[in-house]
Amino acid sequence: MTARRPHGFTLIELLVAMAIVAIIGVMAMTGLSQVIHQQTLAHDRAARWQAIQLAMRVIVQDLAQLQPRATRHDLGEEYVPCNAAGPNNQIAL
Repeated sequence: MTARRPHGFTLIELLVAMAIVAIIGVMAMTGLSQVIHQQTLAHDRAARWQAIQLAMRVIVQDLAQLQPRATRHDLGEEYVPCNAAGPNNQIAL
């Protein structure tokens, strides 16, 4: 008569399999936490760049609409330039 081998896994085989699954799980969780951290940093940087771009766009639009205009003299008799500064002279105070 032949000896019958039992079907199933031994305790050692189960412990080794659980250890391997645990190691893979720890590696996956570490990788996932790093990805989430990098995503948060990228989102913060993108939001900061959007704010900078919006500010620059507003400044460029404001400067594009800059027009010289005349103002009245102190007594209101004649017009003088509002901005007395030119590219070659200092600002008049």
